[in-house]
Amino acid sequence: MGWKVGQWPVHLLATRGSELCTKLAILVDSDLAFESGERKKPGWLPDHDPSVVEAFVSHPTLEPSITEGNELLIAEALREVGLDEENVTARTVYELFRSAKKGKDKEPDIKAGRGSSKKGEFALALAGLLSEANEASLGEAAAPPKVPEHMQRLFDFLYPSDPAEEGTAREGMDPFETLVEPDWLMADSGWDADDLPITDTEDFFWPDDEGGLEWADEMACEPDPTASEADAPPWDALQPQRPPLGAWPTAALRVTDYE
Repeated sequence: MGWKVGQWPVHLLATRGSELCTKLAILVDSDLAFESGERKKPGWLPDHDPSVVEAFVSHPTLEPSITEGNELLIAEALREVGLDEENVTARTVYELFRSAKKGKDKEPDIKAGRGSSKKGEFALALAGLLSEANEASLGEAAAPPKVPEHMQRLFDFLYPSDPAEEGTAREGMDPFETLVEPDWLMADSGWDADDLPITDTEDFFWPDDEGGLEWADEMACEPDPTASEADAPPWDALQPQRPPLGAWPTAALRVTDYE
């Protein structure tokens, strides 16, 4: 979730005591000066259970926050969208994509960077490069992606490690180490790679099976002509109550009178 969505979706999904989810991570921009060391989180965050909702700050915005350690990938993505940059650093990327901002207290206005209108194109280009790098075999990737520290904390919050594995060393792990993935996460070419016998498909019928669809006629069920049809409830019975217009989902209900 991004900052621009505001507080309402967070209240909807994670009102304290009435949560619809077990974890909700909010990725926000600090939108502060590049030199600022402040990492300001939404003021309404304490309204929610901290074990369920947490915010993680990209400083000052998303693009520069992911640049460190990924300079080669960033440079290639910039070239793909026509924004060649000789010296790719967090600061140059920030200046490239920054939005226009009106100055306050006699400060000069800040002009938009030359890439401010190409954020979407850049995101798609970088996503493609990251996908290729993640799928590359050992030694093939020229620049293995690096996950920024605040995003590491975000994923650690969403997917906490097994308590039995707490304390195991993460540093020094090979980013290209082969992982044992569940079948549902495997590519099509990797199905049944574990050589386990398949026993749950013998009673299934597939459209391309020999013999056509005669089995469908055998299994067809005729409707009971003597059964009475259920009457559909009237509209006023479907929505007799609803929250006041513009109110939070947890607000007191108002009774709607259709008469």
